[in-house]
Amino acid sequence: MSGCFSTDRGLEPPEKSIYFPVGLAVSPGGTALYVASSDFDLQFNAGWVQLYDLAALREALRPLTSGPTDDAPTLCARAGLAVNGSELLQPGPCAALDPSPMVRSVAKTGAFATDLLFVCRPSPVTGVGRCRGPADTNGARLFVPVRGDPSVTFFEVDDDRGGSQSFRFECGQNLNSGRCDDGHRMGVDPDENTRGLAMPTEPFGLAAADTTEALVVTHQAWGAMSLFTERLGSQSSLFDVKPALQFVLDGLPAAATGIAAMPVPAIVHELGYDANYQPGFLVAYRGAAEVDVVRFFSDLYASPARPFLVRTAAYAITANAGGSDSRSIAIDASESSPRMVCEAGCYAQKEFPPGDSRNDCLMRCATVPLAIYIANRAPASLVIGETWNPWPTVSAEALRIYDSVPLSYGPSRVVVGTIRDRQGMARTRVFVVCFDSRLIYVFDPEAGRVENAIRTGRGPHALVLDPIEPIAYVAHFTDSYIGVVDLDEAHSDTFETMVAAVGVPTAPRETK
Repeated sequence: MSGCFSTDRGLEPPEKSIYFPVGLAVSPGGTALYVASSDFDLQFNAGWVQLYDLAALREALRPLTSGPTDDAPTLCARAGLAVNGSELLQPGPCAALDPSPMVRSVAKTGAFATDLLFVCRPSPVTGVGRCRGPADTNGARLFVPVRGDPSVTFFEVDDDRGGSQSFRFECGQNLNSGRCDDGHRMGVDPDENTRGLAMPTEPFGLAAADTTEALVVTHQAWGAMSLFTERLGSQSSLFDVKPALQFVLDGLPAAATGIAAMPVPAIVHELGYDANYQPGFLVAYRGAAEVDVVRFFSDLYASPARPFLVRTAAYAITANAGGSDSRSIAIDASESSPRMVCEAGCYAQKEFPPGDSRNDCLMRCATVPLAIYIANRAPASLVIGETWNPWPTVSAEALRIYDSVPLSYGPSRVVVGTIRDRQGMARTRVFVVCFDSRLIYVFDPEAGRVENAIRTGRGPHALVLDPIEPIAYVAHFTDSYIGVVDLDEAHSDTFETMVAAVGVPTAPRETK
């Protein structure tokens, strides 16, 4: 369905409804939820992205997410909802919550969005944009790849770390009949780059470099990746100006899909120009049993600067029988991962023994492996590996894939997050969304086993974790609603089950 979308005709979208949702994102301070509706069956003249007041939504859901022990009629009455009469299609005790009062802003995009990515400005301390530490008052950006154009649309949004939220949501829509304007659509105009490029068809996944210097988009119809940076290639950020398509890396294995940015070792930022390091990405494919390393080169000292990508390594997936048809890849760069704990310890340490220093400490941290997880369909499995850097000041990350955990059919998304255990502590878990089998597998990396399989509604697709409460939000593509999953182990009756639906589930027209 690429290249067949027109904005000239069709019904106006029901902007406060959810329709074939494909992307979810939350602000780092937990005050905003962003939902991308794709208009997958072209019933309307646009897709759309909504901004929800997440604090208000969280409060409305509280009776259902606080470990309910009442019978369903009592519980649902307390939540102001009817009892659920269709638990087979929509798990949970109560009928769906109407979220329309919590919608703070809406903007129309092209049809067939595929994902959402929230990107914070780089930290002046670490040089990376992982949305940790103090908020940046200049705000953040939200990026949306759109197949119907094809393009990437971006929004100016609030950085709400610290709780400040004005519900800023700007893509030029206020002066463009509610539709994001061309000033916020990247990859469409060949005159915006020195190579005369327009973005290829079928954009799919996207990731921002850990340093926020670049945005890279995969293309599922062929072996290619698109690179976006600042328009003239002379600045080192995706912010303040409109990023432009700068380079298309092709000749890759067929159907590039999953992509994840490799965390830049903290020692690189400390050494600055004394480190010869190029930010990198891990890329997986539907048509090849491998994971590639792709590096970003800014070309900063050329005139004019012409940034580019280079495929620097390929690693075969041999931990399962086939290894091809990977849909998603994730790297555990959470604050509790061993490398991040190590780096935080180096910064926290005030004094070092003779012959040692903070930089020596950070050099050691860079060699600590980071776990990698891949949602793979041939066969259906969670593929596990790790990456580390034996020479921390250069771009030398190595990759090892060593295990495979069998799953039900249809793995499509993998997300690293946390649950809250019975003692109130956050514990790392890997969530694998299986679209076809209506399951979310919960993998415990410390125990090395699957601890649960969460039954969902039809077509679970995107998943995002609430940064404030132990809750997961699941975009159900088939029936157009958001499922809510309880991740608090103290709630023995509801832990790792779907406890609520946000938005009235609506079957596709073909199945009515």
